[in-house]
Amino acid sequence: MTTSTDHTYVPADAHSYRSPDTGALLKTIANPHPQYQSWQEHLLTLPELCPASRNPGTGSTLSIRYHAPQRFLEVFSLSAYIQAFIGHKTVRDVEMLTQVIARDCVAVLGVAVEVEGCFELPALGQRVTTRVQAQP
Repeated sequence: MTTSTDHTYVPADAHSYRSPDTGALLKTIANPHPQYQSWQEHLLTLPELCPASRNPGTGSTLSIRYHAPQRFLEVFSLSAYIQAFIGHKTVRDVEMLTQVIARDCVAVLGVAVEVEGCFELPALGQRVTTRVQAQP
């Protein structure tokens, strides 16, 4: 394991996590004050992930929530991780996307995670909310 001075965990060995679906790397940063009860919520604006259906539409969001006793998701790798789903051949529906993200976040953080996707599907005239709670 390699640790940099900015407390970023750089997955480089058996403790690393690489998404089996996209190959994208998720990193964490150490909680600099683990003595405090800390919770984190990442609220991401989603890009269009499917070039054919153009879903999810503008205004779609994803929220990732967790208690962070030791580690936080590193925001730059999280952004690249989400981008890796653009045009993906297997993770094609928003429900599976939410489940896969929850699974991967639990794998890298080692704590319970709740992921909620609010997806705009303009071609169908629908808005879908999918919530997944995943345990380590």
